[in-house]
Amino acid sequence: MPGHPDPDTPAGPAVAAADLPARLEGHVRDHGDLLPAGSRILVALSGGPDSTALLLLLNGLAPRFEWNLTAAHFDHGIRPGGPERVARLRRWLAALGAPLVVGRPDRELGRAHAQLRRARYAWLRRAARGTDADRIATGHQRDDQIETVLFRILRGTGNRGLAGIPARRGSLVRPLLGFGREELARWLNAQGVEAFDDPSNRDRRYARSRLRHDLLPALEEAAGTEVGDALLSIAAAAAEVRRATDRVAERALGALADGCAPDWPVELRAEALRLAGRRAGVRLRGAAIRRASRDLPALVSGHGLDLGGGLRLERTFDSWSVRGTAAEAARYEALVIDGAEPDSGMFGPAGRRRRVCWGGAPRAESGGTRVALHVRADHFPLVIRAWSSGDRIRLPGGGRSIARLMGEARIPREERRSTPVLVDRHGRILCVLRRELSHRIDREATASVNFGIEVDDG
Repeated sequence: MPGHPDPDTPAGPAVAAADLPARLEGHVRDHGDLLPAGSRILVALSGGPDSTALLLLLNGLAPRFEWNLTAAHFDHGIRPGGPERVARLRRWLAALGAPLVVGRPDRELGRAHAQLRRARYAWLRRAARGTDADRIATGHQRDDQIETVLFRILRGTGNRGLAGIPARRGSLVRPLLGFGREELARWLNAQGVEAFDDPSNRDRRYARSRLRHDLLPALEEAAGTEVGDALLSIAAAAAEVRRATDRVAERALGALADGCAPDWPVELRAEALRLAGRRAGVRLRGAAIRRASRDLPALVSGHGLDLGGGLRLERTFDSWSVRGTAAEAARYEALVIDGAEPDSGMFGPAGRRRRVCWGGAPRAESGGTRVALHVRADHFPLVIRAWSSGDRIRLPGGGRSIARLMGEARIPREERRSTPVLVDRHGRILCVLRRELSHRIDREATASVNFGIEVDDG
């Protein structure tokens, strides 16, 4: 095994636990964008072995990298002894000289792992903003990667899903992906630190627990080999293909501007458009991408195709480009809703901004647009953005153009551009946040999490 872990390559046999700090230091130095020197790091700390080891390892390396560490603990409120756990963490962190921020849900959460995870990450992002942290570090490790890849295979996934957990996505980093669960526990034990035990990790009611304790051992017994290493090899290969695809998509996107992309295969043109969407913060999928990729060569100069999400593919002479619709780009910024906890934000252009409140049931006394719906936990984060021509919503009678719905509702043309829509993480429009159309909800995409939203119409 190399002297330090690489999250994109499978790890070999565990080495001595005492080597962990040196291996982590080498990994951080080799991957400079993971935890750069001088970073303000919010360390997600559940109190379990993985996150406790992460906090202790980073704290030991902090003087060398001039890091500023803050521990962040989210108490879901579903397990007994939460206050005692927080008090114990405070005493331990005080001895280390590390500050602690604690978060709790604003309302009772269910026990579904996806819902709990959404609430936790939404709070971590808010806590990072509140502490001016530029990195959020979590304790995901090698065995989590193995379980994630297998879980995604069982659910059915494409190449991006096979690549598993990324070492970094924006400000969120996972420095321990090259370390195994057992070696982290041994190292922690050698430090004389006792972590909390989470009984849910052995609870067979949860799919992840059944996979860890039943399926993986059964697969290894049947195959007579280390299935984890094979899954990590699959993830490494998928990650390499993903990076190669992204590089080719980069070239295809440049070729669009140079007038060459029409000669590229339709699939590569689609990847180029998806890349343009990711750069704009929009996840483009489905029929709009397939249609645009297919019809791109036939576009006449001065015309374009709407891709959804406020983006448009346009042709100017022999050049193609993806850009936001002019009115939206100039006047509106999308409002992101990370989770179902009650919160609020402002939406709209300067001088006409309106307050949006969400989470729980809408207030009966609200004088604005009120919508009550159920949103699947895995559809967060949601986005409120301005309506764009080409947007469609699925209704019981089939897909309908929002432009047509607004026409049927006799909404004046000059007011249509400022009409916001609620979009899930897959780019699917759940409802139109306009009083005349708030009853038109995509109910096929909704389930499980009660969610209310209000828009001040003033």
